[in-house]
Amino acid sequence: MSDTYLAGLFNPPTPTSTPTTPAVITPVDTPPTPAEPAEPGATVAAAVVAPVTPPTVTGQGFAVKTFTDTLAPSASQRPRSRWFGRRRAAVEEAKRLDVAAVSTHWPQVKTVVVANTKGKAGKTPTAILTAAGFGVWGGTNPVLLDANPRGNLAARLETPPTVSLDDLLAAAPGLVDASQTATINSYTSYQPQGHFNAVTGSGFTTITDGEATLLGRATISAEDLWLAWSTLARIHPVITIDTGNNIDEPMKAALSVANALVVPLSWQQDYCDGAYTLLKDLDQIDALRPLIRSAIIINMNRREDPIPTRQAAAYRKIFTDMGLTVVDVPYDPHIGARGPICWNQLTVATRDAVLRLDAAIAHRFGA
Repeated sequence: MSDTYLAGLFNPPTPTSTPTTPAVITPVDTPPTPAEPAEPGATVAAAVVAPVTPPTVTGQGFAVKTFTDTLAPSASQRPRSRWFGRRRAAVEEAKRLDVAAVSTHWPQVKTVVVANTKGKAGKTPTAILTAAGFGVWGGTNPVLLDANPRGNLAARLETPPTVSLDDLLAAAPGLVDASQTATINSYTSYQPQGHFNAVTGSGFTTITDGEATLLGRATISAEDLWLAWSTLARIHPVITIDTGNNIDEPMKAALSVANALVVPLSWQQDYCDGAYTLLKDLDQIDALRPLIRSAIIINMNRREDPIPTRQAAAYRKIFTDMGLTVVDVPYDPHIGARGPICWNQLTVATRDAVLRLDAAIAHRFGA
């Protein structure tokens, strides 16, 4: 089909007012010579028909395409689509492996210690997230133990505690059998969204006439920590311990039973100094050296403290050069509100980061 024909379809000629003179046909005196007949057995050559490319019809400035052309990605899009498909499959496989690691049921109790000598480094939120991750992703019946009576674990739990560490310690001598599950759990506070139990410290502050008074004990001894830990270990296979801001006897007692150490911080000098000092000081203790050299650094991002990229990279390199694993937890407004931490109100990115953290911890548990 010629371009002239198409042009005629969409642009018909405009009739003129002057009539045209009809053509005169002149007769031919000599008729045409007829073709010679073909010889017997001769074949007629097939006509060669050139393929016809249908034109692209345009209207209103848009090309009319077939339905198949609309669905099929272009040549430039196909490699990108395959890349995204492979990446998604890799992410899903990594998540499946992390869930499998966290949901492992170990024959012996495993203990995670969360520590940093710098206050406000994020120890309590990290301890809650760690316990909740093992509860939600692993279903391992974890328990969170507060080794710092002056801490604020009770204020960050979704369900306020009705019992304390003092109550557990008072009853511990009589809790010597694993069959006493219900009795032992009666001295803990169950957190329904995170699927874990918690034992909080007994120290809290009251203010009277402008004077702050610390009620309950200010600290616990190493013997208290061991007694509470051994009692909980009878029925809880995974124990997370939230420590204070000092390398004191309770922290050393917790580290002596630990299988993994998690050090929370943010990429600022004071938090990194506290983490670095803690690791270097504890590395001097021979019995703790393997634990310290396999510690996990968790970066708790804070929106109110924006960290320059170059500064964050420099601090990260300090710890990765020590051979340590670094896990990033994105800023979560629910955690940033400094109120009770409820698993269901965390962002998906935060929960995925907790899964990666707990998977890294699980790999340190070993068999």
